[in-house]
Amino acid sequence: MELKHSINARFVALVKKGLECRDINPKPLFTRYNIGSLINLQPHDRFPQETADMLLNESAELLNDDAFSVSLADISIFTTNQFSLLAASQDSAEKIFKLASQRYGETFTTVIHTTLKESNDISLIFNKVETYDGNPKYTIDFMVSYIVRFFSSIYDHPTALPTAVMLRRETPNNVATFENRFRCPVQFGAEQNELHYSKEIYKLRNPLYNRNISNMLEVMLDDELKEFDQIPISGKTSYYIANQLPDILPTQKAWAENLKISVRSLQRQLNAENTSFLEVLKRERIKLAVGYLADKKLTVTEIAALLHFSDSSHFIRVFKQTTGETPTVYQKSKL
Repeated sequence: MELKHSINARFVALVKKGLECRDINPKPLFTRYNIGSLINLQPHDRFPQETADMLLNESAELLNDDAFSVSLADISIFTTNQFSLLAASQDSAEKIFKLASQRYGETFTTVIHTTLKESNDISLIFNKVETYDGNPKYTIDFMVSYIVRFFSSIYDHPTALPTAVMLRRETPNNVATFENRFRCPVQFGAEQNELHYSKEIYKLRNPLYNRNISNMLEVMLDDELKEFDQIPISGKTSYYIANQLPDILPTQKAWAENLKISVRSLQRQLNAENTSFLEVLKRERIKLAVGYLADKKLTVTEIAALLHFSDSSHFIRVFKQTTGETPTVYQKSKL
């Protein structure tokens, strides 16, 4: 049975191990959530994300430790972890970042989409998909913590440590665990979940790289992604564009290269979902424009320039086509 919102079942097994390491018998808790034996799990096995969220929430309450999922990265075995195996197919830290943002995230969970943004620094942005009503904050805690530990473990270099971590979740009671884990400024209650690194990390070679298994691992990943419902390409495109604007005007070519597919293939996939790159780009630009107009801090001309329209007339025309009103009329209606 396909699960619309799913997580890799090995993570649930890791939660079990984490409880046992704290001298907690997980059996009563797992029985309550109808979780059977986790022995002999296969790499492709999936588990409902909703149940995983409830399991993590109750585990944190049971331990009186809302940093429990952060500490799980300490007991994850890198040598057998799928991300480590897939990372061995990449010869540089830059390619590992792109792997993490492009495809691996979905093999872990289908409710969080990871986007890579490259500006003054490098940031991985973790967005919850709109179709999921739950709050996967503990899953995000683990994902961020795992990536931080992964890079700091394989690279003995200062640039392998993050420069900043921003989390949407409320400030935890156990702040010290977050600070000790990330070893950089941590902001809670942020607008979105972000993990930042210096661009210097891109210069590091990957000591795990194994050319002989590179192709095999890529095939393995492709096979796994076919096994379950994935985030629609239109949704991924929205996240990508939203996280590039307003710093950069995203292009279809750059997005296709990011996905490691041809522009024609991207066009075909978006067309199958009754949209196009330009349509998604227009929607995301207008969405930002609406926010700027409501804020009333920028003029129409300034908004047009900020969102990379050729001029204010172009912006006004596109805005009216989309909303039925000119920017000025829309802004006055919000007074």
